[in-house]
Amino acid sequence: MGGQVPERRPDPEELERRREATKKPAPTAVLPVWRCRVCGYLAAREKPPRECPVCKAAADRFEPFPPPGGERVPVWRCRVCGYLAAREKPPRECPVCKAAADRFEPFSL
Repeated sequence: MGGQVPERRPDPEELERRREATKKPAPTAVLPVWRCRVCGYLAAREKPPRECPVCKAAADRFEPFPPPGGERVPVWRCRVCGYLAAREKPPRECPVCKAAADRFEPFSL
């Protein structure tokens, strides 16, 4: 029983290969942003969602954001959960985490 215990740690070169294999590539495409005209929910994706996850409005109630024509709509971010809403005033209550309106802050895209 006087044998040596084999080394179980990978060598530094193997560790580097593993790190490189697990790195995520940087995003290459910028996705368009869609705004729900009913509640102000923002979604960054190729097409608008079939249904707004907040107010359940249909896809035809979404518009590109910012809207064409230069209209500036303020964006509000919930400091608790990060929910974004594009509307004149922050919601009275966050539809995601139920935080009060005073927990929202202006946010720039």
